[in-house]
Amino acid sequence: MFRDDTECIHILSFLDGPLEERLCRQIEDRERLHYQKGKLSLGHLLPDVVFDNSFWSRLGITPDVILLPVSNDDLDRLSRVADQKNHFPTAVVAVLLDDSLHGAIRAAQLNFDGILAEPFAFGDVYQLLKEARKKCEKRLFFSQRYHKLRQLLRKTNLDRRTLRKKINLLCQDLVHSNTNLANTLQNLRKAYDFQNDLTGEFDLNYLLHKSLRHIKEQIDNSSGVIYLCQSKKIEAHISGPWYDEDQRELDEIEQLLKDTIITEVTQTKTALLVPKADNWQKITSKERSQLKGLSLSAWPIASDDEITGVLVIYKDDGQPLTPTNSETLAIYLPPLAHAIKSVQKLQHLIVH
Repeated sequence: MFRDDTECIHILSFLDGPLEERLCRQIEDRERLHYQKGKLSLGHLLPDVVFDNSFWSRLGITPDVILLPVSNDDLDRLSRVADQKNHFPTAVVAVLLDDSLHGAIRAAQLNFDGILAEPFAFGDVYQLLKEARKKCEKRLFFSQRYHKLRQLLRKTNLDRRTLRKKINLLCQDLVHSNTNLANTLQNLRKAYDFQNDLTGEFDLNYLLHKSLRHIKEQIDNSSGVIYLCQSKKIEAHISGPWYDEDQRELDEIEQLLKDTIITEVTQTKTALLVPKADNWQKITSKERSQLKGLSLSAWPIASDDEITGVLVIYKDDGQPLTPTNSETLAIYLPPLAHAIKSVQKLQHLIVH
């Protein structure tokens, strides 16, 4: 994991003057020590270079140990920004310029890789440089492991959030699917019960009124009519609370419905929703005026792609009909169409 102690130690020194001379006398011509003088570029001052990554990246050399002269004033300044101290890929040894216990304690608190103070002795200097290099290598090793661990934890957290989102989406899909299934089963049950109610009814007029009464009850405060294509007449009409005998005649409303929405549905063979009749631009202005205040919806009553009739529901446009109402009533159309067609066939056979 770490380098052999017998390898040469490359030293980059920023010492100067007599202090450097005294140190060099201890280490010159020594094996396993390679000493090199460091130079500062303009704009860099010791020991501020400790915090400048760009300075270290521009050195162009890779020393094992850096000798950095520091005074008590330098240590005080560094103490105030100690939390900014970065870890560089080389050992930094502080060489104390002031002989004081306070300075040594302050340097130790700053977590240098080593601390040197006069008098210098080769054995002590060499041993300290080796230990500083080891300490730096260990620091870098654990720093890399910590970085990898952080990356792993970050990826794990990201994967966990992604998985949680997928699970939430899956749960939402399951809930939505179960809701749709429940609604489908409920609609099938309604259609089945409605078809059973119509089974055995051979009087067409009674069947139509019975069906219309059941259908219009699905929408509050509504009225309804059933138009049959065979007779080209409205055969059933049940008015709700909207109808006012003093204002409107049922015959008048029926004729308006035949001339407008029923004609449109028989021609297009598609359902039609008109939330406010006075805004319906496909009819004349007179018809819009006559139907003002109504909300209309109509569906083709079809069996085997053949239109048997038209179902129209209308109500006050203060609470207009909606697509949801159409979905509610659509389930009753197939059994109604089948029942009407069956009774018409039976009547045809009896007449002939």
